[in-house]
Amino acid sequence: MDDDRIRSLLRKADESARLPEGGGDLANQVRRTSRRRSLLTGMVAGGAIALAIGIVATQWHRAAYPRRGRPVIASRPVQPQSPPVVAVADLRDLRLGAQLHSLVAEGLWAAERKAQSAARADSAADPIAVIDRGRDRAALISVDRADELVRRRQFAAAAEEYAQTIRLFPTTKWAAVARQRLASIENRKDG
Repeated sequence: MDDDRIRSLLRKADESARLPEGGGDLANQVRRTSRRRSLLTGMVAGGAIALAIGIVATQWHRAAYPRRGRPVIASRPVQPQSPPVVAVADLRDLRLGAQLHSLVAEGLWAAERKAQSAARADSAADPIAVIDRGRDRAALISVDRADELVRRRQFAAAAEEYAQTIRLFPTTKWAAVARQRLASIENRKDG
């Protein structure tokens, strides 16, 4: 085929080919589409950056200025009600009793530790002294258990525990403590 024939075929093909919509300015359409895509990509990236900055700023603001609770506005004034005088007196007695118990327990613990160290030094090999110390320790544990029941306001169970301490360990100093506390529980029942 010669060159003229090829050229004429190419011209016919160009003439018969459909031109894209908007005319034959294909290069301009490609440029516009590319610009739209880059603009859209830039807008999405900018929006993501703005969102990230907003989240960081919000977190910083919450950390710097913690929110205080809204004030509660009552629909009607609240009238304070004073507890019965008997309950307040009982509460004071319990607090005073608890403080007294703490002081007595601290003193007894200190005396017990001192006595134990002296007993260990004096009677390291005396089996009777070892048994006496074990009995005293068991009586102390029983009294402590009863004291815990008193703190939980389980007075009947505490009275039983004090009575058991007195029955099992009648000659110990903890039996004397148990007698005193059992008497105070019984006085409470009567009063």
